[in-house]
Amino acid sequence: MNTFSLTPPKILLKTYPVIHPVAHIGLSILNHYKDPLGVSVVFGPWQGQALFETVELYVNDGLKPVASEIVMDTSAPVLLRLPSGLLLEGVNSLHCAVERLSGNGDKSPKLLVLYDIYAPGGDDPVPGGGHPALTINVSPTSVNAAQAEKGVTLTLDWPHKHLYDLVTVDCSGVPVTHRIEPTPADPKPDLTKPVVLTLTATHFAKDRNNPRFPIRYNVVSQVGNFSGTTHLGQFNAQDHWSETTWIDVHLDRVVLEMPILQEVLGENGDDPTTVDLGKMNGGPLWALIHLIDTVWQAEDQIHLTFTAELNGTVVSTHEVMLPIKLVPGQLSVDIPNAKVIADSLVKVWYEQIRDGKVIATSTVAKAQVEGQSLPDVEVKFINDPFSAAPGGSIKAIKLILTRAGQPSAGVVDVTLPEGTVYADGTGGTRSFNTQADGTLTINGVKGAITSGTYTLSASSRTATATAALVITESAPVGSIAVVEWPYCAALSPDGTQVYVGGVGAVEVYDAASLKIIARLNIPGLSSRQIVLNKDGSRAFVTSYSDTATGVYVIDTSNFTLLAYIPVANHTYGIVLSKDDSLAFVSAVSGGVVAVIDIASLRVIKTISVGLQPIGITISPNGREVYVGNNNGRSVSIIDTVALTVSRTLPTEWVVGDVAVSPDGKNLYVVGWGGVAKFNAATLIKERSISNISAQFFTLSPDGRWLYVSSIDHRILTIDTLSWELRAATAVGIDPLLSAISRDGTRGYVPCYRDHRLWVIPLQPESTAFAEGMDIIGDTGPASLPDGV
Repeated sequence: MNTFSLTPPKILLKTYPVIHPVAHIGLSILNHYKDPLGVSVVFGPWQGQALFETVELYVNDGLKPVASEIVMDTSAPVLLRLPSGLLLEGVNSLHCAVERLSGNGDKSPKLLVLYDIYAPGGDDPVPGGGHPALTINVSPTSVNAAQAEKGVTLTLDWPHKHLYDLVTVDCSGVPVTHRIEPTPADPKPDLTKPVVLTLTATHFAKDRNNPRFPIRYNVVSQVGNFSGTTHLGQFNAQDHWSETTWIDVHLDRVVLEMPILQEVLGENGDDPTTVDLGKMNGGPLWALIHLIDTVWQAEDQIHLTFTAELNGTVVSTHEVMLPIKLVPGQLSVDIPNAKVIADSLVKVWYEQIRDGKVIATSTVAKAQVEGQSLPDVEVKFINDPFSAAPGGSIKAIKLILTRAGQPSAGVVDVTLPEGTVYADGTGGTRSFNTQADGTLTINGVKGAITSGTYTLSASSRTATATAALVITESAPVGSIAVVEWPYCAALSPDGTQVYVGGVGAVEVYDAASLKIIARLNIPGLSSRQIVLNKDGSRAFVTSYSDTATGVYVIDTSNFTLLAYIPVANHTYGIVLSKDDSLAFVSAVSGGVVAVIDIASLRVIKTISVGLQPIGITISPNGREVYVGNNNGRSVSIIDTVALTVSRTLPTEWVVGDVAVSPDGKNLYVVGWGGVAKFNAATLIKERSISNISAQFFTLSPDGRWLYVSSIDHRILTIDTLSWELRAATAVGIDPLLSAISRDGTRGYVPCYRDHRLWVIPLQPESTAFAEGMDIIGDTGPASLPDGV
């Protein structure tokens, strides 16, 4: 056999050409690991190729072949597989050896393959969000027109740098490319040094005025390795780019006049280079900005920034964004006294914003703080510690600010722990102005959904205070014996207590441990529903018995009976107005809803509805009360301002309970025959599930799930989005008016005939249900078959 009749093996998924003194081709990491069978290598055909000859593949002159195949076609190339992970950093050699049936053989010339074990930047230990090993430094970070002409320096560096790496910089949509290669000035680039590039005005032309001008880059090696590729060939597009660096570009921005600083608003002739704490007398520092009509427009915004520095270190900051409504004019912005630190250097400047972009920046006003401030303040929580169940409402947070032991008005910064939110659903730190007597009350805070001990913190100037917040554990799943004939359950606003109403008594339990806390015996009571006011200080219990028909009012601080409000005709459901000023009570045998004034604890009006009103609820905006009329087969809708029935919804079933979604768009009705969803505005029925018999249901706090207390002793779970029955949980005999934990993970179900309170898990989207639950498939039926 002639040696030269054999040609080198070929790699199909090669990178070609490559610039290298000896390598013929390159191979990328992606192509090396692309096929789990190995890299496809073809060899031949060669002169005199015959059946059953053996072809062997060798890597880097190894003693043993890494792959071998038998010739099965005399005219076709032989396909061999190069196993993954055998190539070394740099140039690798591949050759094939052919053995004829006679035993003679020969080997081919070598194919020299350039390979890099790591892509530019290497492996990202935390995938996603930009490759941290692709470092980028921009200088300067504030670029005006003059600086853009002068040039902005980019310094880029990354591990596993190679000759002929191609760098692509994204300058807010404008690409800049650079290849590491020899030049006459630098014939042998030092790969240990960073790459330094210069950006000029052309690179900022498309985004000339952007306070958050983004710059990022990626690298591709000459063999086709993309940054963001692991050494095992897995590519993550989010790690292909470096982390984004933001700079302030303002090529067209106008420089505005500096703000004027005054200790006393309107005191002209004051020295603007000093701030006298004595003159401020505990009040704010004022920054005055003249709004000139040739510069400002109505609907512009102004972003003012204040800093105080001690020995070059910023020790206090304050920012405010304000709309511009009247031009020309003068804007006076107050900077809280607590932010102005004795002996500090204060700086104040502002930005003019139009259509969301900064179009002008002021000169910085600087002033030295002199004199002594008033005695330092002390901030203190006055009603801690705090506790709540997961997702429960926290009692009003109360603080007081004092100065030299005396109440003092001021600003308090309150920081909520992670997962805890204010009434608007946001968390973090928020500044509050105290009352004139130094007190501060924050209502509507909700706790985190994860159990544990957290810390609330408050600060004012240098004073700080902390308070403990305990989020209790979720209740164990199971059942406990409770008051006889339990009909209804309700949770306290903080979710830590569960109230159970039965015959002759109301009991309260710890919602986490299920241990009884108190029992209030009320002769003649036949409980139907319990509600609590927003702060949890009062519980209202309706009674259905002939000897006690009305509403009992319980003082929850000492669990004593505060009042009894007689209401004729067997009271049933109850709901409070959004401001807790009124109670709406359904009276079954009278076909009316009684309206109770909470302040005077007396009935002020009765409103005629349908026959046998039972279930009752209120819309999220508090404007309408919905009443389920049992034998009336209807829902009456009461206007809470006029206190009259404004609309009536006829139903096909005997109605038990009603509920409204948190967004107020959907009305849910349950009864002896099924569950239905109506458009709350049009009262048009949209979905229904038939063959369900129940009197009560409970809507989850987020409005996603309906939990129906079925007469077959189960809690049925309905998905309000897909309108599918998702689960059925076996409980005790006759489940009635249930309560749901604030985080939506536990249901407290009173079972009338077995005298027990059942606690069940409510997690239909997460894990498999507890033992005893029946699962309906993801494409469950629109209605339940008979007997379910």
